Amino acid sequence: MAPDKVQRPAVTLDPAPHFTDRDAPREIRYIIIHTIEGSARSAIGWFKNPASHVSAHYVIAYDGSITQMVDDQDVAWHAGTREHNDHGIGIEHEGYASQDGWTRKQLVASAALGRWLCATYGIQGDRAHILGHEEIAPGRRSDPGPHFPWDRYLAMIRTGRDPRAEPAPPVAGGAAAPAASRDPVEEALARAQGLEERGDDFRAVEGYRRLLNDHDDHPLAARARERLEAILGDPLRRSRVEAEEVEAECRGWASLAESYIAHRRRASAEDFLRRIRDIYPETPHARKAAARLVGLDELEWETDE
Repeated sequence: MAPDKVQRPAVTLDPAPHFTDRDAPREIRYIIIHTIEGSARSAIGWFKNPASHVSAHYVIAYDGSITQMVDDQDVAWHAGTREHNDHGIGIEHEGYASQDGWTRKQLVASAALGRWLCATYGIQGDRAHILGHEEIAPGRRSDPGPHFPWDRYLAMIRTGRDPRAEPAPPVAGGAAAPAASRDPVEEALARAQGLEERGDDFRAVEGYRRLLNDHDDHPLAARARERLEAILGDPLRRSRVEAEEVEAECRGWASLAESYIAHRRRASAEDFLRRIRDIYPETPHARKAAARLVGLDELEWETDE
């Protein structure tokens, strides 16, 4: 890949204060794939928080938007190992390692960024140089998790095309592959509409957003966009959705913290408890997290990060 032939995707700059400044250009050898274990919004806020002492070079949301938080030539604090911090680019992705929530827009944006990074810095586009966080921090981290589509992702970096977007190959005898009995986009829209009709705006918004992030060029995308705008355009409904988003994120982080406590991994537990306390300080979850942090001194721990 010649650098002058690979276009850099659009990014929004939102600098984080946590990085090691390098006076001279560094040798960049790796791309490290992370999941945020939450929303892109919360990750950006956490990386900018003076108390977090963590960062990544890029954050990619479900909708494919890319935020750059640390300059490529500076060392972000993301990997947990000297080698991969000093010589790696960290890319955080909205979502959870345990969930199959990767969207098409997110993968396309991430692969476009990875392709540009490989071309620009001479990174080898293979599994020895494009690594998951779990591979360099075994036992401490599990991201990007079992649902990350490594083969598809590496193919996109190598070719600049999504193999999922290619026409289905013909079946034996030259006939086209049989069509699905029902359009999956139609099914996804029906599920989201059913949730909305039952008053579950939070899950309906998730469904409409997922449909748009995966199938924004489908004829039914306009209907999903219309319903999403109707929910979020109503101040009361929007406030309820946002409150449930915070509730879900806090519950998820509290669960992860308790899992790390059970495995006697203090630094990892503290990370998620401090996220709750510092990102959502006005919530009951923050008060519980603060109390749990105080109680950590009474427990026995193994060596962690």
